[in-house]
Amino acid sequence: MVSKQRNTEFRIIANLLLFGVVAFLLSGALLFVAANGPSSVRKILVGYGFDPMPCPGWVQREFEASYKDGFDLLFLGSSHIQRSFDPRFFDALGIKSFTFGTPAQTPLNTYFLLESLDEKLNAKRVVLEVFPNLFKVSGAESFIDLYGSMPELATSGLRHAWATRDKRSFIGLGLKELRVANFVASSSSLVDSQITRGYLDFKHSRSTDFSQFVPGDLDATEQLKYFDKVLQTLQKRAIKTIIIITPLANGLIECMPDYHTDIAEINKVCERYGLEVVDFNRIEQFDDSLFWDVNHLNKRGVEKFLPLFYSEMLRRQSLPSSYDDGHPQ
Repeated sequence: MVSKQRNTEFRIIANLLLFGVVAFLLSGALLFVAANGPSSVRKILVGYGFDPMPCPGWVQREFEASYKDGFDLLFLGSSHIQRSFDPRFFDALGIKSFTFGTPAQTPLNTYFLLESLDEKLNAKRVVLEVFPNLFKVSGAESFIDLYGSMPELATSGLRHAWATRDKRSFIGLGLKELRVANFVASSSSLVDSQITRGYLDFKHSRSTDFSQFVPGDLDATEQLKYFDKVLQTLQKRAIKTIIIITPLANGLIECMPDYHTDIAEINKVCERYGLEVVDFNRIEQFDDSLFWDVNHLNKRGVEKFLPLFYSEMLRRQSLPSSYDDGHPQ
């Protein structure tokens, strides 16, 4: 009787172990397909509607080669930052700058990015972009780009993924090694647009098709909390902060019905730190011919925007009126 009971217990344990092994292998197979299969399959499995880009790894390498000398201006934010701020413009003014924008970077992602940079955050001023739509997404896209190609984020990877509350982040977390290989393999596709110190340049114009824009549908409360944490972090480091919204194509704002309400909520957080959002869409209109798509300026657009940005910052006394060898007077 005892022997029969033991055999039954053994079979139960063996079946549980077998089930565990099969579940593990099946999960691994699904994760692989979800992360590396055709986009249609990814969307069916996890709603994974974006592809990682090789930009962040290149940005980190550029940053590692530059940060020790310090920056007068460090630009942080999404691809709007990445595609708008050419350090060569500021070089001509004697201003040391770096463009640390990454695709779809939300305040949540910015917070973990600042945490990972730690003492390397060697900047006098930070220009922080706040695109209202990115306050209504999880941050999974940016997490996968950042974690998959920036080794320093590994220490906070699990916390970063958990903070997004998005299953896509955990897929990226579980397949980091595969993603690094994919980044390396695909990096040649963007080589011709990787300019310098984080800045990417589009080589051509593309028509603005607003139907391709997908508004965020999450509550902004969580991202607003992380935005507050970002400003708190910069304040503790005694880094002066400038908050901006870069130019957007005509009609895009109409695709975001809560645009002005969202900016008002963002401004409420800014006011706690004596800051305000500078929305360049309210300062000057940019013709559609100056955009690569509905979100990003093309080369001609950047050439128009940067002098406007600089003059507006001088008018607001957000930047020093003169520099000597890159150091503000």
